[in-house]
Amino acid sequence: MAWIALGVAPAKLLGWQLWERLSGGVLPASVLTGYFHTYGLQSWIAKLRNAAALTVHTGWLVFPLLAALAFFRIPRWAAAALVAAACALAFVDSSPLFWVSWGLGALVLFSSARTAAKTDDPDERFLALWIVLFFGLALVIFFAGSARYLLPIVAPVAILVTRRLERRPALLAAGIAASLLVGVALASANYQHWDGYRRFVESVRGDMAAHRTWIDGEWGLRYYAEAEGALPLQRDTQMRVGDLVITSELGAISAPGKTPRKLLSERAISSWLPLRLIGLDSRSGYSTAAAGLRPFDISTKPIDRVRAEFVAGRELTLSYLSMNAADAEYYIVSGLGRLESGAWRWTDRRAVVALKAPIRPLALEASFYIPENAPARHVQLLAHGNVVAEETFPGPGEYTLRSRLPLPAAPGFVNVTLEVDRTFRVPGDVRDLGVVLNGMGFK
Repeated sequence: MAWIALGVAPAKLLGWQLWERLSGGVLPASVLTGYFHTYGLQSWIAKLRNAAALTVHTGWLVFPLLAALAFFRIPRWAAAALVAAACALAFVDSSPLFWVSWGLGALVLFSSARTAAKTDDPDERFLALWIVLFFGLALVIFFAGSARYLLPIVAPVAILVTRRLERRPALLAAGIAASLLVGVALASANYQHWDGYRRFVESVRGDMAAHRTWIDGEWGLRYYAEAEGALPLQRDTQMRVGDLVITSELGAISAPGKTPRKLLSERAISSWLPLRLIGLDSRSGYSTAAAGLRPFDISTKPIDRVRAEFVAGRELTLSYLSMNAADAEYYIVSGLGRLESGAWRWTDRRAVVALKAPIRPLALEASFYIPENAPARHVQLLAHGNVVAEETFPGPGEYTLRSRLPLPAAPGFVNVTLEVDRTFRVPGDVRDLGVVLNGMGFK
């Protein structure tokens, strides 16, 4: 019966994998593996950052003073080594919130490992083994260093602390009260963060109802905006004049081409408590180690700045767009990266720009370069969604793709698209890269 009970969780996971494969056509495990490969989530840098952040969070599973008193049962040489390592990490981040917390977390882990190896008490051995084994698995499996990953070892750590300090009830009570005070303060700051988002969305609800609305942000702002009908802004989103765009300086997730906008409302999201689980000026790794390695942070600066803006109209004056044009960003609709070397930009699979329609019949052309490591070979040039030129190129090199016939003159503007058959990625870059574009338009 014990083995059956032990097998329940693996059996449920296996059943879920099989159900998703039969009903959706793909194993969740393979999707996760794809994410690891695509976003580099299991790179050494990500794993080291994950290990450091998880160690920091371990120092705060109970109030740090209690952890220090309960787990300081190690040889002097080990204590000296931990202190030296913690002090050395001050060069990574000088804030004591990082290096002192890391030292306390390392103390908890080392003491637990030593207890598991040497204690004669079976209860303490089980608790210590649970802490060490789960933490080891967390280092292998996880990559973001989030505090929530350590929830399964909170209880074992708390039980060990209580057992070891049971003869000092006043100290235990003071530590519990201090931990409760810090927890409530952090929860209050967190509530004020989300409540600020909710109130901002409520303030522009009427305008959202009257206009197509996009949300460029994450966290609670996206939740409240989508609850009122907003759509998530993506890199290839084509916005119209009059659309409303809600953006977050903290959680912007897309990089569309810049378009002229008229400000409707702007607000700084903050908290009267100087504690931060996340924020513009925060280096807290509470949610993700990518933001920093501290368990939380102390700051009086705004957590986020949000704004609501209308997409404004603008007269297009260029019929040919060089990537280094002074106002190129206003012509880019989607699919083009930042300016590099002052001359060119990487394309995605599809790069779209809006240009002034020619006043006389002109051919449409694109000047680009296929690098050695780029797999793209077949390139199409489209105007208003219609293919006007396409060619398969033999290999890397400088090319110009040009329509055989001139396009007729027309009023207004035209969306011009360069599309490639294949893209690739390079280590440390999550963009889908097509070709290097120098310019395109009517000539």
